Amino acid sequence: MQSLFDKRVLLVTGKGGVGKTSVAAALAIAAARVGRRVLLTELDAEPGRQSSLAGVFGLRELPAKRREIGEGVYGEMVRARTGHEIFLSRILKVRPLIRAALASKSLSRFLEAAPSFTEMGVYSHVIDLAVREKKGELENELVVIDMPATGHMIGIAELPELLISLLESGPVVRGLSAVREFVADPDKVAACVVTLPEQLPISEAGELAAELQQRGVPIGAILVNRWRRFPFDEEQWAALKSLENAGELAGMHRARGARDSEAALQRLSVRTHAPLYRFDDTALTRAEVARHIADQIPAGDGPSGALQEGDS
Repeated sequence: MQSLFDKRVLLVTGKGGVGKTSVAAALAIAAARVGRRVLLTELDAEPGRQSSLAGVFGLRELPAKRREIGEGVYGEMVRARTGHEIFLSRILKVRPLIRAALASKSLSRFLEAAPSFTEMGVYSHVIDLAVREKKGELENELVVIDMPATGHMIGIAELPELLISLLESGPVVRGLSAVREFVADPDKVAACVVTLPEQLPISEAGELAAELQQRGVPIGAILVNRWRRFPFDEEQWAALKSLENAGELAGMHRARGARDSEAALQRLSVRTHAPLYRFDDTALTRAEVARHIADQIPAGDGPSGALQEGDS
C-alpha cells in the first residue's frame, strides 16, 4: 500500500452501502501508523450534523480547523465557503476585500446558486490542504477524503473541464486549469474505488472507475470490503461441481456466487490497471470496523494481498 500512501490526495469513493467511510478511516489510520502526516476529511457536511466519519473517532463532526482526532490522524472539514475565499484570493490578491464580500448574505446566496461554484470552492479547499506548508514542510503529507455518493463524485470530477470550456479565458480559467492538472496527476492523486464482493456492486464499481478514468482521475486501487475467502481449491471445486451435476449435492448457489464474484473482481483489476485489495468481513461496529481493516493493511513497502494485473 506504500504506493497509495506516497500520494498527496486519496479520493475514497463508491456506491452507498459498500463501507467507503470505514475504508477511508482505515486508510488514514494505516498511513499514520507508518509515519505519514495524515489529514482525514469529508466534503462540506452540514454544520452540526452527525458525521459517520467523525463517529469512527468518537466525535459528532470533524473540526472546522485542523487538529488531531485520534491515533495520529488529523481532521478538518472541507468547506466550499473556505475554498471560495482561497480561490478568489489567489486570483484577485485582496483577501480582506474578499472576506468582506463573502460575509454579505445576498452575495453568498448568489454565489451558492451559481452553477458549480460550490464544487469549485470544494476543489480549492482540498488542494490547499494538500499543498499547505508549515515551517517549510507539508503540513499534510497525505489527505484522505471520504467522497460523496457516486453521482456527485462524477460531477466533481468533470467540473474543471466543464467550467474551462464555458469560460474560455481569464484568471478563473487559469486557476481551474491548475486544479485540473493537480487532480489528473497520478503521482499526486488517486481514486480508491470501494466495492463489495457481489456482482452488482462490482459492476457499479467498474462503471464508476471507467467514468473517473474518462475524466482524467487516476485509479489507485480497487478496495473490496467485507470479503469472504473462497474456501475451495481448483480440485475441490471440480469435485463439488461433479457431485452437483450428478444430483448428489444441492445448495451450491452461494459458493458459485462467490466464485463468480472473485472472477469479476479479477477482470475489474485488469481492466482498470489498478491493484486489488481485499478486507475480510466482520460483525464489528462501524468504529471497530475501520481499525479491523487498518490492521489488514501491510505496514511494509510491498503490496501484500494485492492482486496485480495478470495474476491468477
